[in-house]
Amino acid sequence: MAAITISRQYGSGGREVAGLLCERLGYRYFDKELMAQLGDELGLTPAQLVDLPDHRHRTQSLIERLFASAINPLGDPSGWTLPARLEAQQRITVQTFQSLIQAAHERGNVVVMGRGGQMVLRDAPDVLHVRLVAPVEQRVARVQRREELSEDEARTRIVERDEASLDYLKRYYDCDPDEPLLYHLVINLGKLTTVDACDLIIKALDALAAPATPST
Repeated sequence: MAAITISRQYGSGGREVAGLLCERLGYRYFDKELMAQLGDELGLTPAQLVDLPDHRHRTQSLIERLFASAINPLGDPSGWTLPARLEAQQRITVQTFQSLIQAAHERGNVVVMGRGGQMVLRDAPDVLHVRLVAPVEQRVARVQRREELSEDEARTRIVERDEASLDYLKRYYDCDPDEPLLYHLVINLGKLTTVDACDLIIKALDALAAPATPST
């Protein structure tokens, strides 16, 4: 049962593509509700399931709350410096998400947005990896409308989110999200509509599932 990972530039339209894919394919979206169900099956506590998208992994207040509530398998941290404590807890949280993504893949029929899904499931033969991009001006306009921001605020948010996602993948997976060889498809949503993008992804998913034919 195939799965899809979507990596996207912030504001490119990834949410819309993921939503339409789930609607057309009958797939589940890897959201808080699904994570809670999978976490319960894995025996995780609610404190270990605090949502941590890749663009928020550097938010210290969130990490400090996680550090206070989650079980720490690395021993007594009382003598650590704050940066060391934060880094250790971030790694624990990333490992938790890896387990959840793998569990979602085992269940099948799921769309995973961000969180390093293309790396966690990179060796799975039944997973389609997609990267969504768009021109920056289109992204700025989309973020302005969606989040009711000024143009400057939207532009700043895009830069911050893209940098944070890049940092997340570099730090924990030693990869660049813009590397095209990580994906089966790289789609420019400045050139194609959401519907067009979904059509391409579904065709690629069908091709991935089809048995290979010998070359002549």
